[in-house]
Amino acid sequence: MTTSEPWADAAPLLPPLRLLSPADCAAAPSRAYVVKGLIAAGDVAVVYGAPGAGKSVITPHLAYAVAAGQAVFGRRTRACRVLYVATEDTHGMKARVAALAQEDWAREEEPGFALVAESLNLLDPADQHRLLEAVRTHGAGLVVIDTLAAGFAGMDENTSGPDGMGAAVRFLRRVAQSGAAVIAVHHSPKSGDTPRGWGGLAGDADVTLRVVGEPGERKTATLMKNRNGPSGVALAFEVRAVAIGEDEDGETVTAPLCEERAVRAAGTRLAPQLRRALGMLHDTIAGEEGHALPLGTGFPTGLRGCRVAAWRRECEARGLAASEDPATQARVFRGVRRALAERRRIAERDGIVWVVPEPVSSAPGAGSGAGRMPGG
Repeated sequence: MTTSEPWADAAPLLPPLRLLSPADCAAAPSRAYVVKGLIAAGDVAVVYGAPGAGKSVITPHLAYAVAAGQAVFGRRTRACRVLYVATEDTHGMKARVAALAQEDWAREEEPGFALVAESLNLLDPADQHRLLEAVRTHGAGLVVIDTLAAGFAGMDENTSGPDGMGAAVRFLRRVAQSGAAVIAVHHSPKSGDTPRGWGGLAGDADVTLRVVGEPGERKTATLMKNRNGPSGVALAFEVRAVAIGEDEDGETVTAPLCEERAVRAAGTRLAPQLRRALGMLHDTIAGEEGHALPLGTGFPTGLRGCRVAAWRRECEARGLAASEDPATQARVFRGVRRALAERRRIAERDGIVWVVPEPVSSAPGAGSGAGRMPGG
C-alpha cells in the first residue's frame, strides 16, 4: 500500500482510543487532593511574589502541614511524604523547618518531611536524575522547588527553549508524572500580576498563588488560577519571628514562621463613593455589557467582566460625580478606579475590568491561636 502517512502500516497495531460516555464521566473517581480545593496529586502549582512578600514562608508552612496531615488555612490535607528542595537559601530554610518542627511539639512521630541539603542545577540532566531518584526513594507525594530561578540557574526565563523556562516547565511536569504534586516558588515581574518570565509557566500550571505584602505587614496569597476549586480566594497570614536557639555568643536565633489569619471582610471599609462605583460595576457586568473573561494568561477562570469604557459610561449616566462637567466626571472616575484597584477590589487587563471576589475566611479560628501551625 502506498501512502503519505508513515504511521498507516502500523495503524492495525495501535490501540484504539478510549471513549467515555457521559455516564462514564459521572462515575469517574475524583482526583486525590493533597490540599483540598488547592492542589491535587500530579498537579504543578506556582507560588510567586516579590522579594519579601512571604512566598518562602507560606510555602514551607503548606508543605509541613501536608507532611503532618494537619489542616492548613481551614483546608483538609492528605498526609504524604514531602521533599523540599531549597535551592536559593538552604541555610535559612533549615531554620524555618526547625521552627515548624518546634511548633509541632505535640507530635509523637516525626512527619515525612525531608529538606534537600545541597545545591542542584536542574538544567543539568545528572541533577534531574538525582532529584527524580530522591522523589522515588523518599516516596514523595509533594515536591517543592524553592526557587525556580535558583533551581534552574542560568536559564533564560523568557524563552521556551532547552535552556529556557520551557525546559523548567517540562521537568516540573516530569516530576508530576510520578504522581507527586509539585510546587515551584518563583518571582513576580516588576509590573503585572502573573509569574515572571515566559507565559507558558502560568499557562501550564494547574494552580498559581500570588503572594503580596510589604515586610512587617499582613500578607495575602490569592489563588489566581485554580483547577481544583474557585479562583480569587485569598489566604491571609502574618510572619512571626520565633526563637529556635542561641548562637555562639549566647544571643537568640530566630526564624520566620507563617501565622494564619482570617481574611479581613471586604467592602466594610470602602467610602460611600467607592461603594457606589463598585455597585455600578457589578450592575454593568450583570447587564448586556458584561461577558465571561477571556481564557488565557492573566485572566482568572470562572468570572465575568466588562470593558472599562462601559463601566465609565454607567458611572457617568448614574451621576457618580454629581456633576455634568466632562472633565470632573473623568477625574472622579479615574480616582475611584485607582482607589478600588489599590484596595484590590477590582482588577484590569487589556481594557477589561472585573470584581475581585470577596475571599472567605481562611482561618476560622485565627486571632485566638487556632491559626498556629500545627499543634501550637
